[in-house]
Amino acid sequence: MGLKSHRLFVGNIPAGTSESELSAEFRAYGTIEFIEIKTKTNPLNDAVETFGFVTLQTEDYVVPQCIKEFQQEQFKGVYLSVSRAKESFLEKLKREREEAEAQKKSASSLDPYKKTEEKKCVEVEKTLPVLPTLSKGDDSSSESSESDSEPEEPTPNKNAYTSYEGAAASKAPKPKPEDEIVKKWNQETYIEYGKLKIVPITGKVAEVIDRTKPHQKRSQEKHLGENARIADEKRKQGLNNLKSTYESQKLAIKNALAGDSLNKKKKITFDDYEDDSAGNQKLSLFDGQDEDDDGFVGNFTLRKQMLGEEGQKLYEMQTSFQADNRFRLDARFLEEGDKAAQPKTKQAKATEKERMKQLEILSNVTGKPIIAEKRVESKNNLQMQRFDPSQHKETEKNDKPQQSVEKKTESKKAERREDDFKVSEQKFYKVSDGFSISSAPKVQSEGFSLLSLFGRANASNGDQMDVDETEEAYYEDKPLKSDARFQYESSDSEDDKQSKKKKKRDLDKKKSAAEPEGKRKAKSQAKSTEQKGPGYYTKQGIWKENFFFLPSNDGRLEGPLFGWASAGVTDNRVDTFGKRNDGSCDLPDSLLKEIHGYQPIVNKIVNKIVNGEFAGRTWDSLAELVDTFGARVAGSDQLEKAIDYVVTKMQADGLENVHTENATVPHWVRGYESAELVKPFRKNLPLLGLGSSIGTPRGGIIAEVLAVESFKEFEAIAAEQVRGKIVVFSPVWESYGRTVVYRSQAASVASRKGAVAALVRSITPFSIGSPHTGQQHYQDDVKKIPVACITVEDAQMLLRKYRRGERMEIHLEMEDRPMEPVVSRNSIGELVGTTFTNTSVVVVSGHLDSWDVGVGAMDDGGGAIISWKALTYLKAMGLRPRRTIRAILWTGEEEGLYGGAAYKEAHKAQEEKEFNFFFESDIGTFEPRGLDFVGNADAECVFREIVKLMAPLNATEFETPTDGGPDISHWTERGFPGASLLNKNEKYFWFHHSAGDSMAVEDPKNLDKCAALWTAAAYVVADLSIAMPKDVQP
Repeated sequence: MGLKSHRLFVGNIPAGTSESELSAEFRAYGTIEFIEIKTKTNPLNDAVETFGFVTLQTEDYVVPQCIKEFQQEQFKGVYLSVSRAKESFLEKLKREREEAEAQKKSASSLDPYKKTEEKKCVEVEKTLPVLPTLSKGDDSSSESSESDSEPEEPTPNKNAYTSYEGAAASKAPKPKPEDEIVKKWNQETYIEYGKLKIVPITGKVAEVIDRTKPHQKRSQEKHLGENARIADEKRKQGLNNLKSTYESQKLAIKNALAGDSLNKKKKITFDDYEDDSAGNQKLSLFDGQDEDDDGFVGNFTLRKQMLGEEGQKLYEMQTSFQADNRFRLDARFLEEGDKAAQPKTKQAKATEKERMKQLEILSNVTGKPIIAEKRVESKNNLQMQRFDPSQHKETEKNDKPQQSVEKKTESKKAERREDDFKVSEQKFYKVSDGFSISSAPKVQSEGFSLLSLFGRANASNGDQMDVDETEEAYYEDKPLKSDARFQYESSDSEDDKQSKKKKKRDLDKKKSAAEPEGKRKAKSQAKSTEQKGPGYYTKQGIWKENFFFLPSNDGRLEGPLFGWASAGVTDNRVDTFGKRNDGSCDLPDSLLKEIHGYQPIVNKIVNKIVNGEFAGRTWDSLAELVDTFGARVAGSDQLEKAIDYVVTKMQADGLENVHTENATVPHWVRGYESAELVKPFRKNLPLLGLGSSIGTPRGGIIAEVLAVESFKEFEAIAAEQVRGKIVVFSPVWESYGRTVVYRSQAASVASRKGAVAALVRSITPFSIGSPHTGQQHYQDDVKKIPVACITVEDAQMLLRKYRRGERMEIHLEMEDRPMEPVVSRNSIGELVGTTFTNTSVVVVSGHLDSWDVGVGAMDDGGGAIISWKALTYLKAMGLRPRRTIRAILWTGEEEGLYGGAAYKEAHKAQEEKEFNFFFESDIGTFEPRGLDFVGNADAECVFREIVKLMAPLNATEFETPTDGGPDISHWTERGFPGASLLNKNEKYFWFHHSAGDSMAVEDPKNLDKCAALWTAAAYVVADLSIAMPKDVQP
């Protein structure tokens, strides 16, 4: 196979890479023809991106292999993005030219009329027949198109066809350098065994082609037989004769109209005014025209609408359309000014008199004369009439004839447009004697703002106007008899709303009457200090507000608005709201509208991550992480390498402030582990040592078994019966929270009564013979003994045998050993907010460490990945909220929340200002259902509305109270609001802390949905105009 040139695009090139380095990487796949490295600036983050083009000469099958290998191998710590480059403009132009040349050569080689040098034309033995031609008369005024373009030699006889013998006897033409005759023989073609067969039928010439004629005419003529060609010649000659006659008539008319006849002897008569006495015959204007009079008498009369001045104007308008019958005009097309003046009625005269009177008054006021020009007024133009009592009776008289006219036209009202209906032509305005322009408020405040942009205030101000709140006069939404238009979010009518408000006020009155007097006074005082909004309508339809002034202590001046606050400003704009007496939320309408306004953004995030360009990327990132580093137990090299990998990838994703923060974590190493039932029979007992457990002496221990179901049952057993034995705890699964205490406390409880080891049923509701591990804790005042988890099946079997009274012995050997604590790191990346950079931060998190069995894909690789990728996806979509979103991948979570504790200590000085909300996902990333929540009642009301936005994911469930998450419990237990992922994790503990925690548990589609939910919820919380309410305790 030949070598071809292939142009490849190379993206994600590390900065500083030279062409020689890039050439060295691609040289293994073929010959490098050309390398070009370019840079461009990313408009989203102003980062400089490097890319290039490599032209490689190699075989076709090598290119896909090259692309695939670069996707799997790193270059300078990153994966190059290699793909086939799009064809440039110059290359496309060059390719098209080459293809055109090749096509031209191919067409030239197939040209049947082209003479080759190798083959010479053999002289024809006998003269070929010549096509007959038509004779031409002397009186022909024009020649055919063929005669014009194709000169022919004169024939011996013009009035007869040339015969074959005559042509042969004529003088032979002079030989030319190129043959002008191409012969075609009769041939037959057919397909035989898939091949084209061409067989000549006769040796006679089937067709003669004259190359002296143009190719187009040859192609037309070759389909005509001899007789058909003669007929075609006759048809063309007839058409030319008709055309010649038409041209001569046209020229004669033109000259006659110009007054200059070409032939003085011949003239055209247009009328009968000329003298016919000479007996000269008139020349007919058109052929076939009868010279005799046909008796036609013209009756030319004007239509009535064309008479008079109006008719003249209609005629002028009609002629503008060149007498087109489709445009017939009548009096309806005349404008008001074109019509003849009509006699004025009494009312019109009164109106004109009133108008002149008004103009006179206006002239006296302005001191300038005003010319009363004639105006054309439309009947729909309404003018304000000045009220004059002296003219009142006269107008009443003038109204009487109109009433009679209205009665006559009552039947035609249905045909009138809605705009034609009006109550009266006159309007009267009455100005109250007490009318005055209000001045500024008595007490001016120091602040300046546009009140309607701020919403409600936390406290009332002294400038608050009193509002009439009677049942009949109080309207929050719309004034009585007002033309103002409002857009309502619900479909309820105005009457329904008012009736609902009236019922609510009645209910509030009844509740208030049933309350004690002291409580009622307190509520009344609180209501008097409540801000009623930026303004209101009175029952007369007048809008009232403290229009431009706010008191200096108004809470609306403290929060962010339109980006006025600078970086580092405290985000403390929180409205005071909460729940009503019946437990329902009472959020301001402005806040509800703001939250619901995020629905389009949430929809965009969901579509991009679940169905768009980011679909499947979350699962791919998680698979790459766990496949590369495997299990990531605290203190191990795998965990620290995974942390370095995450930091590098976060930087590549364009996240900001990417760094790590140290945390000291325990270090425990699992060694050889074995358990075997030796009496009454031998059976292997799979087990996993628990975190921080010590090992057995060398060679292990053999001891008798004591099996119990619960701590309560064990406490009833005397210490003498326990001493020197291996205690087996086989509790019944209730829930993880209730059952996990046996794993964490079994060793200490058994050691207090002298046991030499403890074995615990795996903390899982379902088992297929696989043990589950986890962390356990020794109490300070007890002797440390080995402890491990065995399978559910073996624990239940040992309990049954013990209760039957059977004596059992187990050989237990464990080489597990605790090590000195080591320093690990929390991995951190940010999407910096537009308004608040270092304060009011929204945290999204999951832990990166795992246990040493399985690969930790479910616990908690999925939670860590969706927290990290939430920032990546928002960055890629150009969505940057007001507040900073900080992704934290905790370390040392499995051993006891060490990463979270270290981070809390490092940030405790300004934590109330620094943190706004905490997210943590550590309970699986199966199909999402909604969000768990922990926080006060105000924050709960806000977060409930945010969860409703997740309807596109069918994840609107809301549960509270919860712990929020293990690592963030350092903050949520002290009043910070937080949330965790609520998902369909019924099978989570089937794989928890076991070898089954692998990528097989994770579903790509569900992981995308979790990432979309996590991203959308974090964005909305971070972008709200208010901070989430919190009651922080030290």
